Amino acid sequence: MGGRRTGDTSLGDLIAAAYEWSLDEAAIQRFLAGVTQSVGGNTGNLVFYAPERGVGLLAASYNVQEEARRLYGQHYWSLDVWRIAGERAPVGRALIGHALVPPERFLKSEIYNDFFRRYEDIMYFCGGKIFAHGASGAAISVVRTRRQGSFGAAGIATMNALLPHVRRAFDLRLRFAPLAGRGEAALDLLDRRSAGVMVIANGRIQHATPGAKHWIDSGEALYVTDGRLRARVSRLDAKLAAAIDGAGARRLPTVIDVPDRRGAPALRLTILPTEVPTPLDALRGSHVLVVIDDLAHAHPSGVDGVAASYGLTPAEAQLLGLLAEGKTVREASELRQVSVHTTRNQLKQILHKTRCRRQSELVRLCLPGSTPAPRRAPTT
Repeated sequence: MGGRRTGDTSLGDLIAAAYEWSLDEAAIQRFLAGVTQSVGGNTGNLVFYAPERGVGLLAASYNVQEEARRLYGQHYWSLDVWRIAGERAPVGRALIGHALVPPERFLKSEIYNDFFRRYEDIMYFCGGKIFAHGASGAAISVVRTRRQGSFGAAGIATMNALLPHVRRAFDLRLRFAPLAGRGEAALDLLDRRSAGVMVIANGRIQHATPGAKHWIDSGEALYVTDGRLRARVSRLDAKLAAAIDGAGARRLPTVIDVPDRRGAPALRLTILPTEVPTPLDALRGSHVLVVIDDLAHAHPSGVDGVAASYGLTPAEAQLLGLLAEGKTVREASELRQVSVHTTRNQLKQILHKTRCRRQSELVRLCLPGSTPAPRRAPTT
């Protein structure tokens, strides 16, 4: 590895730190500190952005005030003239701010006058894109204050030498330990699901909702060894491991019923490849999602389950079945040989009993795997 010195850190050390980040998320702070000091800047930043979703994220930074991080992510990323101009720039090439945006235009920009001037009068930029997918992407940058002056040739050369390695490290990070897969909002949504959900990457559990943790902690049907999900019944253990490891290749769900240690029906696992939902769509990482449903306390599914759970009359259940098959109100009326008026009144009663607001919600309630809410007397 090259030993050329850049400030207090050799280029080889910086490249090694970039690859260390691909395995250890915490290393990005050390890497950004080294890059900032070596390029000769004031602060260093790693930014994710997805304009089509209205999302910008200052994912990691060095020497940036917390308030500035928050304000940039909430608002100023969308006004960042350097970032916007950089969308047209090639990936992996170092650029300076004045090559992207003429100085006179930058000094008149809203982000400079309302934001950068408040934080040590930031005026100079050196950085480049490390990922791009349409208008979405990720970039690394180092910035300087007005009094520090523009970046010199040595700093730009260092950034150019680093960018190919940062790109590879970023790709490894997305592939093996995706930052995007750990989006707090996405995991919070999973936590709110009543059934258990696990996010698995590279065969190991990355996240488990409270419902999933309950089943693991009980140890009745599932347990965990070395971060891997295991079945208590040995004959299903290999099948479960194969289903998880092969989910990405199949791209279709696999359903496995797992009994408890006594052999009684316990859990139904639905294993499917997915991309964890996150605001940064283009930066998603491939994962396996395991959804856990409780067989012992499962409600009957489908039309019959909804009818039983909500106390529908035989006529209402018949109508619900036709609607679930995709029939219109008029078609259902003709098949049942009743008036459209009668059918509409019955549909209103079904909606009232199930507390659905529209017909589409009612049909979704009948889909296999949906769990009707406990029956409750409708209000009058």
